[in-house]
Amino acid sequence: MRAKKRGLAIHQAFELELPRLWADERAVRQICLNLLSNAIKFTPQGGEVWLKVGWTAAGGQYMSVKDTGPGIPEEEISVVLSKFGQGSNAIKSAEQGAGLGLPIWTNHLAFDAGDLAGIEAHKRRWLDVGHDVAEIDHGWCTSIYAIDPNGTLVEFCATTQAFTDADREDAQQMLTEANPPLKDAPAPTFHQAQKTAAATT
Repeated sequence: MRAKKRGLAIHQAFELELPRLWADERAVRQICLNLLSNAIKFTPQGGEVWLKVGWTAAGGQYMSVKDTGPGIPEEEISVVLSKFGQGSNAIKSAEQGAGLGLPIWTNHLAFDAGDLAGIEAHKRRWLDVGHDVAEIDHGWCTSIYAIDPNGTLVEFCATTQAFTDADREDAQQMLTEANPPLKDAPAPTFHQAQKTAAATT
């Protein structure tokens, strides 16, 4: 595990007797892995990461990830919470992401578009109703992203090629080596919706 090889201590604290969570298991697992990956990425060697699951004061459940990394400067919080925003620590990091900002880790829904024709149809529909769209070719799939009126990052993805043995070897290397060779994140293409002028009387 990359955290162990970098000398990071991972702490777990789970409250007992929590009820079963009615949710998409794959999506919840992915959210947890994304948060942990981000914490490990920005925590210096010898640091600590905490994963906690428990009750909220209102009787709900929560999952939190905390680390001893540099954090987000107060003046940049509004930037990283905006769509496609990146803070200075992310920009300086050798392990840059795709530049979609924190909404991808906090509120994210993903759907299968079927094929590239489906991607184009959803992209045109978003643009026609006034949503800006980010498009990324990940190599094995193409995704488009937009922010809905509730602030949720919505993704449509179309698989464009199957994983090869070389892809699997690369993925295994990323997961097991302390300092794996990092590839540049694919650059997003941004499509801006045409803003219609308000009618005047």
